[in-house]
Amino acid sequence: MLTSRIEIYVACLRSLLILYLCVPDILCQGPSLVCPNIFTPPDANENYATVYWPIPRSMDVDGDPAAVTCNLPRGGKFEGQISIVQCTAVDTSNRERTTTCQLLIAVTPRFNRGCPPDISQENSMVTFAKPIGEQNFAGGDLSPVECSHESGDVFEPGLTLVNCTAIDTSINLEATCSFKVSIGTLPKFANLGSCGDAAIVNTAPDDGQNTATAITGRWTRPTKDGGGDVVCDPDPDTHTFVAGVTTVTCMVADSNVPSLIDTCSFKVRVFPTFPNGCPETIISANGMDVDFTPPNAIDSVSSTIPGTCDKASNDTFESGETTVRCSAMDSVETTQTVTCSFVVAVGTPPDFDSRGSCDSSPVNVPPDEGKMTATGIVGQWTRPTRAGGGQATCSPDPDTTTFVGDRTEVACTIQNDQAPSITTTCTFDVGVFPAFEKDTLLGNPFRSPDPGANYATYAYLDPLAKDSNGASLPVVCSPMSGAQFGGGTHEIQCIATDASANQDSTYTFNLTVAPVFKTLCPNDIIQATNPVSFPVPIGGDDPRGKPFPVTCTKNDRDVFNPGTTVVICTVTDPVTKLVATCSFTVTIVVAPTFDASPACDEDYNTEPAPGENRAIAVTWPERAATQADGNPANVTCEPVPGSDFEAGDTNVTCTAADTRLPPSITPTTDCVFRVRVYPTFVEGCPNNIIQIPDDSGPSTIVNFEIPEAAIDSGGKQAANVTCDPTSGSAFRNDNETVVTCTAIDSVTLGEATCSFTIRFLAAPTFNATPPCDENVNVPPAAGENMAVAVTWPKRAATQEDGNPAMVTCEPSRGSNFPGGNNTVTCMAVDERAPDTLQTTCDFQVRVYPTFVTGCPADIVEAPESGGTTLVEFQIPEGAPDSTGAAANVTCEPPSGSSFANNVATEVTCTAIDSDNATFPSPATCTFKVIVGIAPTFAKGCPADIVVAPDENGQATVTWDEITGNEDSTGQPAEVNCDHKSGNTFNQTETLVTCIATDAGTTLTANCTFRVILDSEPPILDCPNNFNITANPGTNTANVTWDTPVVTDNYTPQPDIRVACIPETATFFPYGVTRVVCYAADSLNNVGTCSFEVEITGANCVETCPGNSVCMLQEDGESVCVCNQGYTGPECTNVDECASSPCHSNAICSDLAPPDFYSCECQEGFYGDGTYSCERYFPPEYPDILLPGGAYDLKKLFLVVLAIADPSTSDCNPDVDTMSFECSTLVRTFKELVLPLYKKVSKGGFLDIKINQTDLRKGSVLIPHTVSYNYSDAAIREMQPAVFYARSVQPDVEAGRVGSLQLDKSCKECTSPKDITSVCVGVDEETIVCPDKSVLTKESDASSGLCIYKCVSICEEDSSYCNGGVCSQKNNEDAECSECPEGTTGPRCTPVGPTEVPPDEPNIPLIVGLSVGIGGILLLIVILNMLYCALRGRCSKKNLQAGEENGIEAKGVDNFQSISMDER
Repeated sequence: MLTSRIEIYVACLRSLLILYLCVPDILCQGPSLVCPNIFTPPDANENYATVYWPIPRSMDVDGDPAAVTCNLPRGGKFEGQISIVQCTAVDTSNRERTTTCQLLIAVTPRFNRGCPPDISQENSMVTFAKPIGEQNFAGGDLSPVECSHESGDVFEPGLTLVNCTAIDTSINLEATCSFKVSIGTLPKFANLGSCGDAAIVNTAPDDGQNTATAITGRWTRPTKDGGGDVVCDPDPDTHTFVAGVTTVTCMVADSNVPSLIDTCSFKVRVFPTFPNGCPETIISANGMDVDFTPPNAIDSVSSTIPGTCDKASNDTFESGETTVRCSAMDSVETTQTVTCSFVVAVGTPPDFDSRGSCDSSPVNVPPDEGKMTATGIVGQWTRPTRAGGGQATCSPDPDTTTFVGDRTEVACTIQNDQAPSITTTCTFDVGVFPAFEKDTLLGNPFRSPDPGANYATYAYLDPLAKDSNGASLPVVCSPMSGAQFGGGTHEIQCIATDASANQDSTYTFNLTVAPVFKTLCPNDIIQATNPVSFPVPIGGDDPRGKPFPVTCTKNDRDVFNPGTTVVICTVTDPVTKLVATCSFTVTIVVAPTFDASPACDEDYNTEPAPGENRAIAVTWPERAATQADGNPANVTCEPVPGSDFEAGDTNVTCTAADTRLPPSITPTTDCVFRVRVYPTFVEGCPNNIIQIPDDSGPSTIVNFEIPEAAIDSGGKQAANVTCDPTSGSAFRNDNETVVTCTAIDSVTLGEATCSFTIRFLAAPTFNATPPCDENVNVPPAAGENMAVAVTWPKRAATQEDGNPAMVTCEPSRGSNFPGGNNTVTCMAVDERAPDTLQTTCDFQVRVYPTFVTGCPADIVEAPESGGTTLVEFQIPEGAPDSTGAAANVTCEPPSGSSFANNVATEVTCTAIDSDNATFPSPATCTFKVIVGIAPTFAKGCPADIVVAPDENGQATVTWDEITGNEDSTGQPAEVNCDHKSGNTFNQTETLVTCIATDAGTTLTANCTFRVILDSEPPILDCPNNFNITANPGTNTANVTWDTPVVTDNYTPQPDIRVACIPETATFFPYGVTRVVCYAADSLNNVGTCSFEVEITGANCVETCPGNSVCMLQEDGESVCVCNQGYTGPECTNVDECASSPCHSNAICSDLAPPDFYSCECQEGFYGDGTYSCERYFPPEYPDILLPGGAYDLKKLFLVVLAIADPSTSDCNPDVDTMSFECSTLVRTFKELVLPLYKKVSKGGFLDIKINQTDLRKGSVLIPHTVSYNYSDAAIREMQPAVFYARSVQPDVEAGRVGSLQLDKSCKECTSPKDITSVCVGVDEETIVCPDKSVLTKESDASSGLCIYKCVSICEEDSSYCNGGVCSQKNNEDAECSECPEGTTGPRCTPVGPTEVPPDEPNIPLIVGLSVGIGGILLLIVILNMLYCALRGRCSKKNLQAGEENGIEAKGVDNFQSISMDER
């Protein structure tokens, strides 16, 4: 037992030792920090780079953000090839925990010799010194330089920009420089001015100065040949020239090619000068000698000239101040002198009567309320005074100065009355406590947002503060370090509290988070096709209100490689060079691949089913495939497993589809294998054989064709086939014998079988009555040359079994037969063996007599005088009759007879057979002899018919029946038209011709009319624009005009309706009003014209304040009207927030027009601030793709507007909603509101639909539907109130839209309805919601409307938090807070009476463990802390860039691609 306890103790001590050794490293570990290496080219035409390097991000050991500072500012100029920036991360909870890294900045390539200066010359061949690059970054050869032009090239006349590029091939970076080459005739100087001759301008310095300013009149500006400006640098007329020599360069430029220049120069010499000037002020006590040395000057030939002064050293100076003036003259330019002066002060220093606060320093004061500074500390200090009267002057003046920090020195000075230069000074310190330590203040930092977010997680070190005794004070900052800050500028307050003195000091600094995105990156995209479309994120607004530009690593409509591509989008603030990034993935799904086992293309062999030539219900090993993401693909085969397969090889196609996309668009892979069914027959066994027996014996030898086998599975030969019994065997006549044939595969030895039967039967026999071979004699049909529908007694036959046989004849009964003998063959068939048991017989169908050609066509003859006309005709020829002789033909009336006029007389010709007994019936044919004139119409053609075409440009047109008068037969003449009543017409004009025919004489008459499809509107001629002076004392005028002249192609002018809006003889307001006139023809084709009427009157005479305009009232008086958003006599800004326009959970900020106000949800609430501010993110309305990829869903708003009575133009919906007056009103209304609805969404607007039958009285109410494309994200999320505000609300409130007055009292006009419904035919599986949101369907049973929304789980499930408060940010999980009593945990889960809440500690267990080991662990921690203090285990860690956590820092190929958040 003792041994076991010792082992336990040893194990425990070992564990405690390990804990002791490990705890220090855990407790002392600094934050994570990695600095990138930055490679960047120099700025253009420079050898340095302006680098805005990214501030590294850091996390401490607890996962909280650490504060990061760097020793150099961003945006500095880096000249060396390699520079080091050291960054330090500090754990905000323990400043001793720090980590440093070094950020390497390499500026490469650089020029050893840069581009030459600009070249301007007349010679077109230009030589220049080509730039030379430095060594590349890797230390290799000089960076190669390539120029767009080489030295010695011939240049075109004019300006050419030469670009030179140095390339560091080791890291693929480029540096550029450029210069200009101008070729042409150089401009000339007309007069060189001061550039001529010696080109020197000598001038003396200004009085009392060593410089000369603006030497106008002392130089001559050169002039340009031909006139023009000459520019000199520096400009002697304004420049201040220092002592010595300064070169001035003057330039003339070509007026057409400004880069063509010529220059001249001259020197400005400022001499003499005093290099050291006069002595400083000399102070001397009363009675003391004054000793000084006159200054020496340097003249134009560099000689030293002694200066002379108007007072000499050791002269007697009176008490007070004396100014001594010294001068020197140039030894060459003797007209030029230099002067200077100084003061000699004689007297005694004054004495203090009281030193005030100088004797009680320091003066400690508290800061002003809410600040860290104290301004004007009147009453908290005492000003020193001078003996003999007077106060000291203190600098800075404590009564007005703003003090900050623990020590500011104040110097107080008193002066000698007679010699103010003689002073006495005392000092004291002013301290403001609590005082913040200056080197811990944070300035006003800028940060970029966290990657993929519109906020920045900003960590900082709370500034340090101390009291007046130097003791540290607690500091609390808000928002605290590590908080998330949205885009824009945020104020952070840090308060240091001195509890003992009951004083606070407040330090305020601003954090600016920029740039941000208006819209972040889209959700991840997965699709199968290229190119890929995505909405490019939009950058937040810059100070001008324009979005910052956004660049993405891939563009919308780019082609992406297969697989997953990360797209990074970056918005850059051009001032701070801070960037914000977001990213998303684009996955181009590629077709899956089939697994290796079983091989997809491996054939499957099987035998046919017994007695079948196919395999039934065939299955094979299941095929499998894998997607690019490693998941199983969906595999389907066609034919499907379990199908029947015909003989031979049948291809099976298996398709593997990626499951991440809908089946209709997902990429697929096919593989093909064969199901092989062998052996088989080509056509199988023959049909059962029935044949006539051999009556010579009891059996009959039967030969049959052995079934042919198909090529077997070997593919080279047919399978071997044998039959039992074999072909040629003797089969018993009285038995049915089964024959079985077997095919054997030569490779697999598999078998296929088929069978058939053989039996014997006698052929049918024809019955005796009627005899089958009896001929049939028939005459031709009346008026025909053949027998029609000839029948005969049916032939009958009997089978061997006594049943009737099937008899068919060819030609069949009821056929038509030509004249002469026609053979008919009848066949009797035993249905049991129709191919073998057959009997036939023949007979004749005899048709006599007939004609060779029949009667002639009808004969028409003009009438002769008298009642009859003699007509001759050709008698038809008779064909051979039954005896072979020609049939005898006669006609009645005969040829040459007299025929009655105006009558159609029928002539009948008869043919007679010689064998009258057999063929007693003659053959006849008829024709008419017509003698007469054309018919007439009883009811002729109608007038031209004018109709309106439909939307397809066609119309169905009917008219009354057109009839003829009685013709020669006594019946109405038949009338036929080339177009029928009820036909569809599609031409503008169609001529219809109708023909009346005399049935007796076949003579005709015709009439015509036009069918016109009129879609052309009338043409109006409106009056010209005109103006009228307003009626006296008013701002309106009663305006009249002549009705516009109207013409139309088909409608007479009296039938054309004309209306104008506004109407004539109505009052028009001041200003310009557009009048639209409409004209409608008989088919309601409407034409328009318009003109403008301007009502003029007195001009505005009011002088209006800002933010207002002068307008004339109806009585003609001037009045100042405030612009929208302003009110009152002075038109001051309206505080819109006073009307509480925002949501109750939002903060309203009053803004100057045109913004008016803004609503922002309070912290912890989400929404638009006006209509929604909830604890969870607002709903999103997802895009919906219909099957087939169609985008034809619409966002619909139902709007009602009321036209006031003066503008209704006599439209009365109670009488007729479709009247011309209502139609013109609707047309005008639609034209005027169209631009108002279009401006809501120019790209998404579709249409305005007005059902005119819906017009209602109430003035005139016009309900209408406005539709937009549902794919417009901004539109589909728009609420009716927002739509109303952005479209017609200003016009409704103004009471007018264009020329129409609106009824402002209409209640329903201010409440449009959203009548969008998009759920029909939608596959919900294709709708994609943002991460952490839920798709819901919102429907209304009464209206049938239905939409989809992506909502927070808090909105979708009201019980999610079990009575607690549910909150959820975008793309984050929902959180529950304020759990009701009796609930706990992340979901406010109810807790049972004996249950330990899941998030609370088990107190009994902890107490028990503490008793056992708590004391030991506490001792270890204390010892560890002592160890750290003594040995420095917690000292700062120095980590070189990339060493932490084994991460290798990699160079960045192009600095411009670095995001601010890259680590």
